[in-house]
Amino acid sequence: MLANWPIGSAKKDKNTKQVEKIIGIISELRSFKNELNVGPGSFIEMSINNISKSQKSFIIDNEIILKKLGRISNIHQNDVDRPAATMMVSGDMFKIYFDKDVDLELIKENLTNRQNKYQEEMNKISQRLNNKGFVDRAPKDIVEQEKTNYNNLINDIKKISLTLESL
Repeated sequence: MLANWPIGSAKKDKNTKQVEKIIGIISELRSFKNELNVGPGSFIEMSINNISKSQKSFIIDNEIILKKLGRISNIHQNDVDRPAATMMVSGDMFKIYFDKDVDLELIKENLTNRQNKYQEEMNKISQRLNNKGFVDRAPKDIVEQEKTNYNNLINDIKKISLTLESL
């Protein structure tokens, strides 16, 4: 109780990196479900057909944990002939299949509305950045922030397009 607090940093070993990877996958999956307005308690199925071999073996090795924490009912080795959404995690593309109670048409409508909203915001930012007076008078950090926002919106629109194509 009277000892000093240990000095130094914890060493990360293989197990720590695996746990961080599991947390990353589960976090991405939960965020993806949230973006699609799918209830966090709903179960999904996942296809790991289009991912790297190392990622595939990692998922197979940790299947029980991923199923429990990610609310995954089944992990398929090959794609299933059903409508699916595509999710990117660390450069790998997973196909996500939803329960029958999930309304895919409503998801498509919500994604299209969000995509249109992002496009409108992108157009506004583009107009500001193309306005020579704004670029010359505004502080450089504001202009850089607008450019960053513009690029983020482009990435968000690409993700939504990819998801819409896969649904």
